[in-house]
Amino acid sequence: MWGSLGHQQPFSHQTKYGELRNRRFDHNMANNYVKSMTINQQLKYKKTTKPVNFDRMDSVMDLASTAQAICTTDLANAPLSNQPGRNRPKAILAGTSLKNLNSVWGEEQMARLNELVDLLTPVPWDGTPATLPDDVGEVEVIFSTWGMVRARPEMLDLMPALKAVFFAAGSVKEFAEPFLDRGVRIFSAWAANAVPVAEFTLSQILFGLKQGWLHHRLMKEKAGPDGWKHQPITGAYLSSVGLISLGMIGRRVCRLLEAFELRRVVYDPFIPAEEIIGLGLEAASLEEIFASCDVVSLHSPSLPSTNGLITGELLASMKPRSTFINTARGAIVREEEMIEVLRLRTDLTAVLDVTQDEPPPAGSPLYELPNVVLTPHIAGSLGPEVRRMADWMLEECSLWIEGKPTRYEVVPERFDLLA
Repeated sequence: MWGSLGHQQPFSHQTKYGELRNRRFDHNMANNYVKSMTINQQLKYKKTTKPVNFDRMDSVMDLASTAQAICTTDLANAPLSNQPGRNRPKAILAGTSLKNLNSVWGEEQMARLNELVDLLTPVPWDGTPATLPDDVGEVEVIFSTWGMVRARPEMLDLMPALKAVFFAAGSVKEFAEPFLDRGVRIFSAWAANAVPVAEFTLSQILFGLKQGWLHHRLMKEKAGPDGWKHQPITGAYLSSVGLISLGMIGRRVCRLLEAFELRRVVYDPFIPAEEIIGLGLEAASLEEIFASCDVVSLHSPSLPSTNGLITGELLASMKPRSTFINTARGAIVREEEMIEVLRLRTDLTAVLDVTQDEPPPAGSPLYELPNVVLTPHIAGSLGPEVRRMADWMLEECSLWIEGKPTRYEVVPERFDLLA
């Protein structure tokens, strides 16, 4: 939700359009009412207001303009949830997906946001001039999430006071460059999104070390005593886990694995071996990791230099009954080569939360191979987990406002290495 509704009765969302036709329309009061509405309450008009056909409305602006059209003078004394406060930066929301914005920026998050900043309008900027507030030249901060606007230069020219963007999601690669070029600081919740990915990865590492998917598969194939047999189990004691890339997710997985007595072996071409060893980890080459580890988990960013990084030859070199996990991006793996290896090496298990095409096309062998576990890109933030990203950006914004050191700023010098 986007703030809290401040109006008082007798106005009702369910007042029929015909009952309002004879009431006096006051544009300023309507604007105030719209500014005090939550997005959920704007959407509620779709169900409660007739005969206007809200199902055909494509944008928040359509909803807002209709709310203005039916608003009355009964709202004259309506308090606003986002009255400008002293020394609070002026801010707007931005995004092309109302669903994503409303999902990530919930009621509690919006209440905190309204305490931190002066939110100029609840109508998100969708990249067009029509959704910008009249005082756009005073905008200092933008808040967003998945579906962030790809700003054109002429739009950014309208925001000379813009200082920061707080992005409650992961990768900023698709939109950040025009902002960074103008010296606008960008903060991303990639670390918050790394939490559920690391948790998912940990679950599959431990299950893989128990050969859980192998046992599950054999029991489905051989009902009765033939399937009810223990295969050789590695377990999480003194076994080896290989991690490809030591970015935010890889580091978090390493920290989670500290609770277990096993080897943590890392490959990352961008980090010196001395630094990896200094973290209490082992440094190794790709070839060494695939040949020696019981589970290999991929966390590399998708870059031109990493696309196709994981070859069939590497996968074919894996130990008997080992597990390969990919929660990164499908393009990093040579998918056709992987499929061929998995056909030949039925003892291997591939846990794939990502694929080259999502979803894989109909008829893809990935659906049929018994040693492939497919999940539909669920490792990242979903459901209530997405609110964590907004919470972390609110904390980051608070630090920024107070002039304290921040934690999750996108460093322009490392922009080319971002996923």
